[in-house]
Amino acid sequence: MLRGTDVTVTGRTSEVTGSLEISDDGLTLETAEFTVDVASIATDQSQRDSYFRDSAIRVSENPEAGFVLTSPVTVDALPEAGEIVELEITGDLSIAGETNAVTTVVQVRSDGSTTELAGSIPITFADYGVEAPSLGFVKVEDNGFVEFQLVAMKG
Repeated sequence: MLRGTDVTVTGRTSEVTGSLEISDDGLTLETAEFTVDVASIATDQSQRDSYFRDSAIRVSENPEAGFVLTSPVTVDALPEAGEIVELEITGDLSIAGETNAVTTVVQVRSDGSTTELAGSIPITFADYGVEAPSLGFVKVEDNGFVEFQLVAMKG
């Protein structure tokens, strides 16, 4: 809430690195690990970004956030090129130096050489040691989402 008005704030970054490993038959996502440079996350306001980096996430102590798949995921059959498949994945999400197990649905599409993954992980900020600010004129809800859209190239 900003001065009595509901506002949705979105921070974005393209500073994501990682890898995933798919079985030789293409049916199992065996491993996946992604890391985000938290200092590169930006919204539409630099003052908000400073609060996020310095106070909320404490980038000087926790410069990265990340996700590691903890259970392989298998599909019954290879999807057609371009077909979207939904997979439920389980992994460890690390934000601000805290790690929690999460489960979410990911949409996956591949043409055999490029794989796109997209999804959203609901989070409660306190689970990651992040206190939602309440400054009188602005009050932030205690939960949000980590949304992602990743493109992986066969290497």
